[in-house]
Amino acid sequence: MNSKLTSPDTLTAGQTGSDRVDATASELGWAESESADPDERDHRTDMPALSIELSLETDDTDPPMAGWVEEQMRLLAEAADIINGSISIGVVGDERMAELHEHHLQVAGPTDVLTFDLRDDPADPVDGDVVIGLGVARRQATQRGHVVRQEVLLYALHGMLHLIGYDDTTPETAIRMHEREDELLRAVGIGPIYRNDADQDRADGSSADGGFDGATQRTNEPGPRPDTRRPEPDP
Repeated sequence: MNSKLTSPDTLTAGQTGSDRVDATASELGWAESESADPDERDHRTDMPALSIELSLETDDTDPPMAGWVEEQMRLLAEAADIINGSISIGVVGDERMAELHEHHLQVAGPTDVLTFDLRDDPADPVDGDVVIGLGVARRQATQRGHVVRQEVLLYALHGMLHLIGYDDTTPETAIRMHEREDELLRAVGIGPIYRNDADQDRADGSSADGGFDGATQRTNEPGPRPDTRRPEPDP
């Protein structure tokens, strides 16, 4: 991300969020994978198909995220007409997410999702990292009454939509983004995960943009990669 941090999303605290921030793997103290090499990223426009990878810095959930999240994200990407590029999804615990949140946005405490757009040119194939806070996902899944991996999938999808140009910095754009999430989730047979809260907000006459509390940015540096050498226990 090229150090062009946009205005933070003005959404309900304590619900879901997506922050695009500027960082390198070395800054974050995470191991850089081979796919983080800038020379390799420069050739991603030649990639024949979309690559989606999931890395866990936490224990897996029950039912498991591993395998399922990647499969669903491929289906969601296909439904969104994303045919090539690369999305790396990292799942971290509360402590690590709080560090990233404070370092990049100067906000204390964990957030749900940070999105790193790694392209110099938004017209290039999608190329980004999405970092998800498992602690927030667990708490929100419990509150909403579904399994944790569905909440994780929602955050991953939200990050992917940011990578293709969606934003939720105003009530209007937030509604549009949430509607697109619902549309894509229906297309793959899952159905809305977050929308029930937004529907209730509108019924109550309160803000319908609640749900994602981050900001967006691009960088041409390698993004964060979870260091699996020291997994953080689940919150």
